[in-house]
Amino acid sequence: MLETSAEHGGDVDVQNQGYSGAAYTWVITSIDSALAGADAQTVVGPPGSAEHASLAQVIREGRWFRLVDTYGIARYGGFIVGDCAGDEPLRDYGHKRGCARIEYEDW
Repeated sequence: MLETSAEHGGDVDVQNQGYSGAAYTWVITSIDSALAGADAQTVVGPPGSAEHASLAQVIREGRWFRLVDTYGIARYGGFIVGDCAGDEPLRDYGHKRGCARIEYEDW
């Protein structure tokens, strides 16, 4: 089941017990290869933050999301951990790259 947070939309609870560091950390772990070309890489955010959770911690404890464009095509996927509303990866990263919403997978 996917929960959707539309552009600056509803809150999604992604708090994780035992998290320390910046308020939240997200990581983009998959990128649509047609968009990325040879520049595909793992991206960690939020941008400009001095502290991030470790990559292993974000993947181990985080919640999986995907960033979707206006046509409903998933362009990026990743994980988020920490105290956040849920749409931070969309605001921090996705909007600038043509994404319109964020969806979360409930395992």
